[in-house]
Amino acid sequence: MSDPIRYERDADGVVTLTWDCEGPVNVLSAAAVAAFERAVGRVLDDADAVGAVVASAKRDYIAGLDLSAVGTERLATIADGIDAFARTTRRMETGGKTFVAALGGTALGGGAELALACHRRVGAADGDARFGFPEVTLGLIPGGGGTQRLPRLIGIVRSLAPLLEGSRMRFSEAAKLGIVDELVPAPDVVAAAKAAVRAAPRAVQPWDVRGFVFPGGTPRDPAVADALAIAAARLRAKTWGNYPATRDLLAAVYEGSLLDLESGLRVEARYFRAALARPEARAMVETLFFATNRAKRVEARPPGEPRRTFARVGVVGAGMMGAGIALAAARAGARVVVLDRDAETAERARTHATANGADAATLERIAPTTEYGDFAECDLVIEAVYEDRAVKESVIARVRANASPGCVLASNTSTLPIGTLAAASASPERFVGIHFFSPVERMALVEVIRGPATGDAALATALDFARFLGKTPIVVNDGRGFFTSRVFATYVHEGLAMLSEGVVPATIENAGRLAGMAVGPLAVADEVGFGLLQSVVEATRRDLGAAYVPGPGDAAIAAFADELARPGKAAGRGVYDYAPGAKKALWPGLAQRWPRAARQPDVELVKRRLLFVQTLEALRCRAAGVIADPAMGDVASILGWGFPAFTGGVFSFVRFLGAERFEAERARLADAYGARFAR
Repeated sequence: MSDPIRYERDADGVVTLTWDCEGPVNVLSAAAVAAFERAVGRVLDDADAVGAVVASAKRDYIAGLDLSAVGTERLATIADGIDAFARTTRRMETGGKTFVAALGGTALGGGAELALACHRRVGAADGDARFGFPEVTLGLIPGGGGTQRLPRLIGIVRSLAPLLEGSRMRFSEAAKLGIVDELVPAPDVVAAAKAAVRAAPRAVQPWDVRGFVFPGGTPRDPAVADALAIAAARLRAKTWGNYPATRDLLAAVYEGSLLDLESGLRVEARYFRAALARPEARAMVETLFFATNRAKRVEARPPGEPRRTFARVGVVGAGMMGAGIALAAARAGARVVVLDRDAETAERARTHATANGADAATLERIAPTTEYGDFAECDLVIEAVYEDRAVKESVIARVRANASPGCVLASNTSTLPIGTLAAASASPERFVGIHFFSPVERMALVEVIRGPATGDAALATALDFARFLGKTPIVVNDGRGFFTSRVFATYVHEGLAMLSEGVVPATIENAGRLAGMAVGPLAVADEVGFGLLQSVVEATRRDLGAAYVPGPGDAAIAAFADELARPGKAAGRGVYDYAPGAKKALWPGLAQRWPRAARQPDVELVKRRLLFVQTLEALRCRAAGVIADPAMGDVASILGWGFPAFTGGVFSFVRFLGAERFEAERARLADAYGARFAR
């Protein structure tokens, strides 16, 4: 195996240390860290070396920590490796020779920390390279000095957002913050870094200069103390205490900034080890890193099918979903034909694009129409009309009659089985489900549904289109509600069931958020609209006939849709009142329609009901063959409907709790609330 760090010294005595790990990216593996430690020692011991450039042979700089051991018995190995990395970088910056980071590509996590330990950073002015600390998004914190060097470089207050949000900034943004010192064209990065070494061969880090003062002050300064307090309060409001790594990170910044750097690094190491050992880290790394990367690689794509390009795409329906699909496709470079019943309605697609910041070129690629014949040259046509079988079947038949024989047709239905809709297309092998999530322009997930007759070419087309849009696709098999809608519906129904039982509505909503869901179940019902929820219930009842089993929220849905005439947010009245210019408020009439029960459940019980009901439905989907890979289900649950990321997703929730605990609590719920909590 070749050495992952190449050592080359030029005639001027400038050494280039080039990271070149096996595989497509550089990672802080044990072998790479050990090799880098040897290379740094060699630079410092080399009498003819004046300093070194730290560069990469890959497209990106260094991707960060090797995460493969997270969640295994090898946690100590990771911690020891990070300790070795921290020692090496400290030796590098105090060894009396200049080290300059040549950032030709993205530097994240440990790569960003290595760059901060260098005396200067030269970045590529062009391209889409990023700099950042995404550790908190995986349940971890920086462990190689990030929480200590960044505040010392740009100040505590300015460092809080990059560290706590896990954002990935462009090099131009990093330069404005004072993180990157120089921007040059990408081909000139190494040369500019060498020039920086020659210009200052015995550089010293600012925090190693006697009398160093934190930019902007320390926590002893009132303004900084206030900023830290506000950050802590916002974290609590945003995370509801479910993401302990964010608390660890804030504590590391606070405590470390009151100490010298050496002591601060030890503080960071302690908090890093604590985060590393938590179940949240394992759950988030497995789903948000490994499983999500698998989904992005589109491993489910049928082999042998040629890659599709999308010069011209059709969309039927200029409502919120259709307009969102059109905007996403136009931004990706396709010309998009958007059809609706009249010209004014079709024009809403362009209005939506304008409202969402589309530039002139994007707007020009969106062509509203009322003529089905305009789909003749489309590579793909997606119907996104109202969730009504008759309407959808009529649209599908008319599209097939006007589209080219090779055109793939897709439905954006969220509940109706693809196999039944495909019958209207006259060519079910070229019919597929492509279920987007609202708002389309922001949501990352696409659920691709393979119907009973969907051919490999149609499936490959749908997956290629998702990637064309920059989305993360998962593949599921056909079935009512597929995977995402079927499982997420249980969250809404359980919330409405509790409302019907007389549980205090505020308790239901707060418990949903405390459990880690982005929005309470009653607010979701308002967003979706009780008219649509009722139509789904009625369509399911018609299709299943005597086999239909009423859902626990059916009665409440019917009450809001019909008896109470409170159809949801769009009408300004549902579970909540939506007065213009005022914050939404729970409708006071709820207590009269559903009197509060004398005995109220505690919040923990409500949380369990809301999460367990989703996981149990997901397990039923797997048993029924709707979804084959639980890891993809976890990805879908987090990216698609916001299941608590700290658990790893709807399937991983069982392991997060522990199988024995999950089963014991499930059994208690089944005894109290019935079959929906049975296995």
